[in-house]
Amino acid sequence: MKLQQSTNTIERSGVFEESQYTIEATPKAFFILSDGLYSNKVRAVVRELSTNAYDSHVDNGNPEEPFEVHLPNSMEPFFAIRDFGTGLSHEDCMNLYTTYFQSNRTNSNKSVGCMGLGSKSPFAYTDSFSVESFHDGVRRVYNAYKNEREEPVFALLSTEDTEEPNGLKINFAVKSESYDNDFDEFYEEAQNIYEFFPVKPTVTGKDIEMEQTEYIFEADKWGIRKHWGNDECRAIMGNISYPIDRDSVGLGEDAEGVRYLLDGMVDIHFEIGELNITPSRESLSYNQYTKDSIIKRAKEVVTEMGKLLTHKFDGCKTLWDARVLYSNLCQTGNLLNSITGVFDKKEVSWNGTKLFDGYHLNVRVGNIPDIVCRRFNKTTWKKSIEVNKDVESLPVDDDTVIFINDAVGAISRCKRYCEDIYAEEGNRPTVFLVNDLTEDGSGLKAFVERLGIDPALLKPVSSLKKASRSSGSGYSYSEQRSKVCEYNGSTSWGAAGESWNDVDIDLSEGGVYVEIHRYKAQINPRCPNEYENPRVINKILKKLEAIEHELKTPVYGIKPAMLRTARFTKNQYKWIKLNDFVDAILDKYLYEQEWNNRLKDLESSKDDLFQFDTMKSIADNTKSDNLIKDYVAQNEELESCRKIYTHAKELAYYNNHRIKYDENYQSVGGVIQLIRKRYPMIGLLADSVSYLSHDTGKEVERAAEYVDFVEEHLTLEK
Repeated sequence: MKLQQSTNTIERSGVFEESQYTIEATPKAFFILSDGLYSNKVRAVVRELSTNAYDSHVDNGNPEEPFEVHLPNSMEPFFAIRDFGTGLSHEDCMNLYTTYFQSNRTNSNKSVGCMGLGSKSPFAYTDSFSVESFHDGVRRVYNAYKNEREEPVFALLSTEDTEEPNGLKINFAVKSESYDNDFDEFYEEAQNIYEFFPVKPTVTGKDIEMEQTEYIFEADKWGIRKHWGNDECRAIMGNISYPIDRDSVGLGEDAEGVRYLLDGMVDIHFEIGELNITPSRESLSYNQYTKDSIIKRAKEVVTEMGKLLTHKFDGCKTLWDARVLYSNLCQTGNLLNSITGVFDKKEVSWNGTKLFDGYHLNVRVGNIPDIVCRRFNKTTWKKSIEVNKDVESLPVDDDTVIFINDAVGAISRCKRYCEDIYAEEGNRPTVFLVNDLTEDGSGLKAFVERLGIDPALLKPVSSLKKASRSSGSGYSYSEQRSKVCEYNGSTSWGAAGESWNDVDIDLSEGGVYVEIHRYKAQINPRCPNEYENPRVINKILKKLEAIEHELKTPVYGIKPAMLRTARFTKNQYKWIKLNDFVDAILDKYLYEQEWNNRLKDLESSKDDLFQFDTMKSIADNTKSDNLIKDYVAQNEELESCRKIYTHAKELAYYNNHRIKYDENYQSVGGVIQLIRKRYPMIGLLADSVSYLSHDTGKEVERAAEYVDFVEEHLTLEK
């Protein structure tokens, strides 16, 4: 990569004695250039060696071919990179690897390298590394190490003929103590470094997933990231990403759009050489050349974004459509949400008309003469529909619903509409009702013009169902229906009401219910005045499902006042309390003698043969019907019964905290004794070794052959 250099003009007023600065080759200088240069040693080594490998492929004309990377692991604790580029002759090796700031890529912007420091970067992590050069049929092995004075030395170890393709291989040991190693750090840095490499390397030693940035929108030279990781703007150059420090760029007052862009989650791609970087290549070097390049490209990106928005608005038929589109683009995970402020809401227009008067995504309607606008919304589950008169502004949103008052009972119709939507979909709708006080409809016309909306989107309130008032408060559809709560499966420990949805049901249909007070549930029949967070209902339903008694109907919450009404008492026989329903099921598992006897009969004595996995492997390898297969089948059934019994005990606890159970089983071990009697060699083998390997299969196969042999001879004897 070409570095941008400036030329100074010097005017001298006389002849002076001059001496140019030089660098003394001391251990301190080598330390600064190899170790002290990098803040993250592992990242530096992976980055520098990987970019060198990529550059070598570019130089060799095979940039589409992946280089190879070996990541350290406990069996092979080393890091290695092998490229298939040009390789280096002996003279080049001895020159480039021993001369700092010597690079063969300083005059080309096709390559990333330029400093002559990357090949020495392993010294930032280790005191010794090997270099293998494959060049024109010769393999040379070198060792780079620090001598007694901490000075780097490069030594040729061996030379031999080879048929391997040209290239370099760098190899060094990685800290590998079992309790303290650097393996994970190399994995993580490799994942991050290779994110923008156009051709991913072939990785051995450890399977890793290469990081892949996801974009909301991606153009040729820029992209807007989805919201993850850092929120910073990044410059991508030479396969490496660099965070852009907006303050270091030094923007003027006329660059507000660029200022916000450089604060957003935007990746901007630059050609190699368009930016200057620090010697460590860990960050950008903010000289004037770099600043000018960033500002120029950022302005180009803002211009492209503006054209993109204009193109999106081309499909809008009305001003309202354009406003809704802009609002959607500002939502989380969309185009404008990630670059907030780049386009000022007050300045965005459609067909010459500004979308919004201020910074909020709404339209002011409160100052339209002879128009009354009401808002209906259900803010929480436990409150009735709220009605706000004299609304000042309407939110611009796809879900905004507007009705025109053209019928008697408009307010009650809108309330019922909100209740229906909430009951059926669980959404909390926001509905507006517009009342035109003019006789000629001029108020409504002004309202439509202000919104810029298609009049067809305004619905007549007469299209809504009329709500009939019941004898009590509120609205009901018929005398046969009553308002209760339906449990929605919430597991939140927050407000109890979040677990319920208001519904209207026919009490004559019956169902499963719990009594609720302030939306807490009465679960324990021994404490009728205690109410719990309804979250416990979810636990009960999960346990019922675990023992294969899933409740197919909803659980309703009914308030004490409703339980005392004549409508409920006359249908009471059709309703069952949740804990009574559960008790009927628990009786089978915890009390019925038939179930207890089944569980006891299946319970084996302490397993004094091999572990169950080994016994199952022996059974699977046998061809005959035998006692070991019976043993495996009974144990599997026993395990299933144990799980059901455990769930039943937990269900009893969640249900009413009163059931007692006995965990002392009368064990029977008949199957084990029969196995030892029929297959004595199995018993002797189990007594002589503590573990029989079922992984290799050899011992298992022999044990299975013995069992089949015994069964075959028993059959012949019969």
